[in-house]
Amino acid sequence: MKMLFAFVLSLVMAKGCSDAEKADWKDATIKYSAITRGFNQNIQVAFNKVSISKNQRGQETAVTRDLTDAEKKSLYEAASKLDLDALGNYEAPSNKRAYDGAAIASLTIAYKGKTYGSKSFDHGNPPAELSGIINALTALAPQETE
Repeated sequence: MKMLFAFVLSLVMAKGCSDAEKADWKDATIKYSAITRGFNQNIQVAFNKVSISKNQRGQETAVTRDLTDAEKKSLYEAASKLDLDALGNYEAPSNKRAYDGAAIASLTIAYKGKTYGSKSFDHGNPPAELSGIINALTALAPQETE
């Protein structure tokens, strides 16, 4: 009987921890930016809202909207897989941004009072460790040709 009680208690506590972790991500600010000559994309997620801007020389304001439940789930699942302390250590798999072959992209996450940032990488070809969250973020923006 004690074993059953301990098992049920551990399940309840584990469930409570995962809910708390999800709630914490909802308070995070996640920013993705990609820029090169003639192209600028900024995606920011904060407090269950997404703000998307393709601002070139201040000519366009950001469009802000609420995240759908599916978008929240996808984004927060991808975010929960990240090792924030290692975020700045991931190496880009390509270097096209060095000669204008790709936009220079970066990811910044403000979480629990700390800010974490990635090294720059090619827009469309992030480090493998970041591909899940980058794909979730870029899926939030309307797709256009560059």
